[in-house]
Amino acid sequence: MYVSRIVFTLTWPLIIEYLAESILSITDLFFISGLGYEYIAVVGVCSNILWFLTMIILIFSLGTQIIVSQAFGARRLDIISHTVTYSCVLSLSFSIVTVLALQYLTKPLLSIITGNELLSNIGKDYLTIRIFELIFLSLSLIFSYTLKGMGNTRTPMIIALISISINIILDPVLIYGLFGLPRLGIVGAALASLSSIIIMSLIYIYILLRNEIPISRSFDKFKELAKKILNLGLPSGLERVLISLSYIIYISLIARCGVEALTAHQIGLSVESFIFMLCVAFSIASSVLVGQRVGSDDIVGARLVAMECAKLSVKFMAITGVLLVTISPLIPKVFTSNEYVIYLTMTYLILAGLSEPGLALIFTFAGAYRGAGSPTLSMILNVAGFWIYRIPLTVILIEIMSVLGAWIAMFIDVYLRGLTFYVVFNKYFESRIVRKRV
Repeated sequence: MYVSRIVFTLTWPLIIEYLAESILSITDLFFISGLGYEYIAVVGVCSNILWFLTMIILIFSLGTQIIVSQAFGARRLDIISHTVTYSCVLSLSFSIVTVLALQYLTKPLLSIITGNELLSNIGKDYLTIRIFELIFLSLSLIFSYTLKGMGNTRTPMIIALISISINIILDPVLIYGLFGLPRLGIVGAALASLSSIIIMSLIYIYILLRNEIPISRSFDKFKELAKKILNLGLPSGLERVLISLSYIIYISLIARCGVEALTAHQIGLSVESFIFMLCVAFSIASSVLVGQRVGSDDIVGARLVAMECAKLSVKFMAITGVLLVTISPLIPKVFTSNEYVIYLTMTYLILAGLSEPGLALIFTFAGAYRGAGSPTLSMILNVAGFWIYRIPLTVILIEIMSVLGAWIAMFIDVYLRGLTFYVVFNKYFESRIVRKRV
């Protein structure tokens, strides 16, 4: 009961934060749906590209969180302050270079992924604007993951809620031109998102200036800690980059099934993100709690808290998955009147809802691996599983059942990967997975 309370105390702000992000995803989709279902499809593609780029930026934040959580457990605040400073320098420098390099590649990128000239033209300006978010997001993520690594999940939650509220308010104002402003359409959606991210980064800088986030003015350990940040962050970030890239390939296979199939997948994915983000919350909680215990040399406690996170997340995801299946006939009608898209979306939501417990296992144990100091193992299991299970099955099954085959492949893949993560954790946690990094 005591361990459950610790897990819940750390997790509930994360759940609220990520549920709010899911609400933002749904409201974005709702406002954009008024422009036409083609816009839903193109925003889905752009979102996956942005997710991929964010995963690259996350390399620095994820390495920071692993070091911070273990250093916090070991009571090494000096290591925390150096890590935050060096991560900010690395992340901001990389994001600026990335944004400048990608300014002229948005339309070619969209053309390659969608194979559709109309969708590429619609999405070009939207993606060009939203890419600038990466500069401000790079700092916000470092500060957010630092606080979470120290066990403070409430402050990032509050800041996220402020940012998300601003985005939701600005969406209809800028998209449809309310209060005398010009109607900007999909460009308005991009500007609303960019504005909210800028405000979020400014709030984090304000907190930094109040000394609530430890910072160092010394660079005498830069080479040593920068190497450690990258050694831990690269596998964690690369895992997300490769999964995101793999998912873009998966999306491109679905896109070949038609615009209706792609639209249904995007609607379903946006709705499922309510549940998906809960997995992310449990993953971060697992990573932080395991990392703190490894840092304090409590290996038995690390295993115990990881298993407790897994049990709670599976129960939680099973309940929400059943709820998703129950309401699946109703949700698609909110976003479209196209009967075929409604049918496809309902089918996706049923399969997605039934697969949520498997997804919980993947996320929770992946977080435990990272917190224990073995992000490379998490990357190998996740990426290899995606390519061994999902991609080949999708290629085979879409030839037989069109987009339904892709979704059945997803269902099978999630459970096989979840089982793999559990078996490896149970057998090798103490001997192969635990690696103290501070």
